[in-house]
Amino acid sequence: RRLAWLVMAGWIVGVASQILSERSERSILSFLFGSPPPFTPIAVIVGSYSRKETTVVDLTGGECQPSIPPLPDDVFGLFDSSLHLVGERLVLCNVIKPWPQFYDYYSGFFSQFYENVTDNQVFHRREKDDLLQYKHDLGVCIGVDKSSDSWSVLPPSLPSLVTHGASVRVGDRIMIIGQPVVGIDISEEDVEINEDLLPASDFYGDSGTGCAVYDEEKKRIIYVNYGVIMERTPDLVTPWRFLTEQLAVRTHIGCAIVKIDGQMSLLVAGGRDRDMESGEMSTLVEYIRMRDLENGKPKVPARMTLRHGWRPSVVQVGSDIFVLGGVESVEEFEEGGGKFVEKWDGHFWSVLDTSLDDYSLQF
Repeated sequence: RRLAWLVMAGWIVGVASQILSERSERSILSFLFGSPPPFTPIAVIVGSYSRKETTVVDLTGGECQPSIPPLPDDVFGLFDSSLHLVGERLVLCNVIKPWPQFYDYYSGFFSQFYENVTDNQVFHRREKDDLLQYKHDLGVCIGVDKSSDSWSVLPPSLPSLVTHGASVRVGDRIMIIGQPVVGIDISEEDVEINEDLLPASDFYGDSGTGCAVYDEEKKRIIYVNYGVIMERTPDLVTPWRFLTEQLAVRTHIGCAIVKIDGQMSLLVAGGRDRDMESGEMSTLVEYIRMRDLENGKPKVPARMTLRHGWRPSVVQVGSDIFVLGGVESVEEFEEGGGKFVEKWDGHFWSVLDTSLDDYSLQF
């Protein structure tokens, strides 16, 4: 049967279609669907914070048979990692695999960008020196395929990198948007690096807090953050090009290219305002036609029910659009019975019965 996979790791999520009997097509930050759409959408949740187990959830409420090996015990920093399906391999990049002498320091270290200071998942930004103090030569990519019984370290040697996880897959390559911007071929040790490609909508403390998608039709990367839409070609030389600033000013959003009323559109969901408060932003949805990105105005459909304030995933299956994860608070998550997914049928949002037993898993 055909399956749609949503993969969530730390603050990253992505979706793809898969035909188990033939091949695995999946990416934890790219969005790929075949035609016809998959019959059974599932969420594959890969690690969270310091937890390393994987969980497979049938979004229709059924039982799931597929399984993925747990993450290695000695990888951390899952909040800011980038998970993609490259060929038939699920690839998680920019995880921290510390040298043995630093292992105790990294234990429980789930983010290169934020540090948990209370039991209620409240974060403060790390200082630049702290971000990079132990980071040199520790960032790696790991991978697994459907025949693997464990994850393995892949060849790319990543530079010291500050990002909040925004990335996009273009063909067999992964681009991580941060400081610097990095282009990765998982079969090669050397990676492409450009220190000067940080989008104008980002600044050092918020590198990679937006959302990136790849527009197959025009062969371009689209990046959205703080209400600004920018584009660039997939190389690491061409500068970003400003398109519009018509969207609501928010960050930590989810986005995807979807079809609405027969027109391909860029849809942006959830997130936080410029002061890092969720407020009305966490339930806000906007979309704008792809052909109107420069001059059109976004449309605002019905608001979501759940507050998806922390980088939710957005994906379309058939005519339905799903927003998954990033629920705002522990209290809201527990009061809602662990529900973290809602679906838009073109008119209204409905919360699915699909649930998790741990708040941290839905990031």
